[in-house]
Amino acid sequence: MHKKILESVGLTSNEAIAYEKLLSYEDLTPPELADISAITRTNSYAVLQSLKEKGVVTEYEKRGKLTYRANSPESLKTYANMNLREHKNNVRQLETCMPNLNSKYDILTDKIGSRSYDGIEGLNTVFEDVLREKHNFYLITANFESKRKSVLQNYSEFIETLKVRGIKTSVLVPHDADFNFKFFSKFASDKLEVKRIPKEYAFELGSEIIIYGNNIALVSLKNDFHTVQIDSRDIAQTLKTLFMAFWHAN
Repeated sequence: MHKKILESVGLTSNEAIAYEKLLSYEDLTPPELADISAITRTNSYAVLQSLKEKGVVTEYEKRGKLTYRANSPESLKTYANMNLREHKNNVRQLETCMPNLNSKYDILTDKIGSRSYDGIEGLNTVFEDVLREKHNFYLITANFESKRKSVLQNYSEFIETLKVRGIKTSVLVPHDADFNFKFFSKFASDKLEVKRIPKEYAFELGSEIIIYGNNIALVSLKNDFHTVQIDSRDIAQTLKTLFMAFWHAN
């Protein structure tokens, strides 16, 4: 009658049958249980022993035979609560290893998606995706400051929105790009930090590099605006590792 409910708290099908039978009899030996149920005589010993270990039946000797009687149904509640605590602990342990498991899975199944855009709208599309994803935002600015001036309004509105939404932002600027450094520094806060790339790494960057979540975007400022957006955990993690190397070199 209550078999499904008993199974839901952790009893096996045979254990549920055995417990209900014991509620109808004062006590039973394994052979007696087998005689009044579909449980085989061989299995009846293991089923009753398992119920004893779960604390829902009591075992004792009667006339030289191992005999079992049902404990109060409260014992089932105790067993269910114990299972619940164990389940929660198992979930917590699983959570601690999820990053490593996800990393291995993503490397195994990583499928790279890419899109390209011409014009300033491509940059705006990336900005919208960053705000939607809500991951930390990493930017390596290009050297071409003249082009920067043509998108000041776009960047200003975007950076202000990042601040309002509490998205942590880190900006790396080429060592000699004074305009870029001053521009982004005016937005500095506990959520936005700006650093210069050390002068020993004096290379020219013709494209902005944007990193967020499992995505990157390369924004060419050399001629007309051209943006390439790539979805790949592996590539994003690689560029983030390089970013952090420069970041901590200061």
